[in-house]
Amino acid sequence: MAKIRILDACVLLVIILFMGMAPYTKVEESFNIQAIHDILNYGFYPYQVVEKNYDHISFPGAVPRSFVGSLVIAAIAKVILFPLSLVGIDLMKTDSSQLTLQMLVRGILGLANGLMLIRFRDQLNQVVFIERKHKRGVTGFWFTLLVLSQFHLLFYSSRTLPNFIALPVVNFAFSKLISGDITGLTWLAFVGVVLRLEVGILGGIIALMSSLGFGNYSFSFCTFLLFSGAFVGLATSFFIDSYFWGRLCVPELEAFFFNVIQGKAAQWGTHPFSAYFTELLWKLFKPPIVLLLLPSGLLSDPADDGTNPFSKKTPSITHPSRNSLRILTLSCLTYVFVMSFQPHKEWRFIIYVVPVFMMSAANALASFQRQASKGFLSKLLVFVLFVGICSSILLSFLMSFVSSFNYPGGDVIQYANHYMLEHPGVAHLDVEPCMTGITKFTEVHSPSVQFDKTEDAKKLSELWDSFSLLVTEKRLSNRVYNESSISFDGSSWTMIYSAKKFEAISMRPLFFLVQQNQKDKSVLPAFLLQVLNELTHGRIDTVKHLLEAMVVRSDYLYVYKRIKPDSQQASSNHLIQESVEQKEKVEETKDLDFDKVGEKLNNEIDDLEGVYTN
Repeated sequence: MAKIRILDACVLLVIILFMGMAPYTKVEESFNIQAIHDILNYGFYPYQVVEKNYDHISFPGAVPRSFVGSLVIAAIAKVILFPLSLVGIDLMKTDSSQLTLQMLVRGILGLANGLMLIRFRDQLNQVVFIERKHKRGVTGFWFTLLVLSQFHLLFYSSRTLPNFIALPVVNFAFSKLISGDITGLTWLAFVGVVLRLEVGILGGIIALMSSLGFGNYSFSFCTFLLFSGAFVGLATSFFIDSYFWGRLCVPELEAFFFNVIQGKAAQWGTHPFSAYFTELLWKLFKPPIVLLLLPSGLLSDPADDGTNPFSKKTPSITHPSRNSLRILTLSCLTYVFVMSFQPHKEWRFIIYVVPVFMMSAANALASFQRQASKGFLSKLLVFVLFVGICSSILLSFLMSFVSSFNYPGGDVIQYANHYMLEHPGVAHLDVEPCMTGITKFTEVHSPSVQFDKTEDAKKLSELWDSFSLLVTEKRLSNRVYNESSISFDGSSWTMIYSAKKFEAISMRPLFFLVQQNQKDKSVLPAFLLQVLNELTHGRIDTVKHLLEAMVVRSDYLYVYKRIKPDSQQASSNHLIQESVEQKEKVEETKDLDFDKVGEKLNNEIDDLEGVYTN
């Protein structure tokens, strides 16, 4: 058990580490992160405070989203902030951004997700009957190891997507169900109505599988639990969200009508019926060890106590969690099948099945380990699977490192903050920077600095002359800012900063290292010794520099400042030079010869953060 607790600590540390590597957010997280910011900074009473300051009033989105999850996270943050303020630590200070506060908020969610995964594992450990007689915690050990190999689960655990705000409660419900406590259905129904309707669908499938499929509980009792959770969730969402939105609403019901009944989710892209089974699940699990072990995990029931549940001499149910892992696994498979009928598909819509599938795979791995003493082939199989899981852990860290370069908005807002504090005024933030890292947490909080995010072309043209700084993805050399025909020619601007984004993976640094070693056989051994020496001192500088050299980045976002009319000629010359330099950079990038390995990894990164983004 001590080994498992060490792995538990590793899970929590990896979540925090991934958050530290990529502290900024993207557009999918924007509603909840902005809502949490507004609740913490402005409060929510009286309602005029909401109308005047809240982000969702200006940018309501296609459909309303629930404030319940944001309210809970903000309340926990408040509890933490109060004692910190007593010792002089003010995370809500002015004249700076609140990036540290944003990381605190994300850390709360990340730890909630990590702790609920651990609880799920602990509940399974308690019902594994065979481990009461033999070595305890084997199944839990493999499950925790599989969790550490999961890039998406850990990297996104601290991100305020509605799916990951719902996930801790979903795993809490799973922890009840795995131990035979059917009241977990109540929690799933509650989350389904409040946060993500698809969770309610999963709860309904589990109820049918448990009652009609395996006969563990009566159908009427499961239905009662589902309706109880749905009723409480409906009341909670109605009263809280109607207040924040200023009208009567239950956001998830409106989202269901918009996305499913009206079919408007297809506006964000459609995918084949088989996409979840043939594409997205395989992207979630790399290497696909978990998927390959699913059938083996179903062969044995960890709660099997050796009695016949259908025998007249024994009770019909000999253990409260009998077949619970099978029920959850088969229900999750059915859930993915049902979700396949929705044309628009994203991996985050099925993220709830990941812990269950890993639990089933861990059950198979534990069975293999118990059989390993019977022969060499069994030991070899366990070793190969262990190596595969370790390779997946390394891949997860690599993907996290590369993904950290996909938030140029976070980079550019830090520069804009420093500039605006020295040159107070109004900065206009274009759409793309706000989608790739800028939130109200990251903007400097100072009365002398304003940030404008106007999107309407007419309003933008009216405000144009008041801007002293412009943050956009558009090149000044294009001369025209956007389709609203707001021209740069009307006033003078000059670029003062550019932020880069991930472009490609280049294998050239590795090839160069090999080529140098062919010339001098001591190069590679010296490199490895340097890496080992740094590892003994808790550092990875050399490896980090190598990885950074492999990441090719290109200019993506630009910061322009308004300059005085008498400097227009100098500005024009500066622009010509900038244009020439940019053209040279583009041509230089075109000349790069990336090999097939690099192209494959580039496609992986694009899929992770650029394709399925609703």
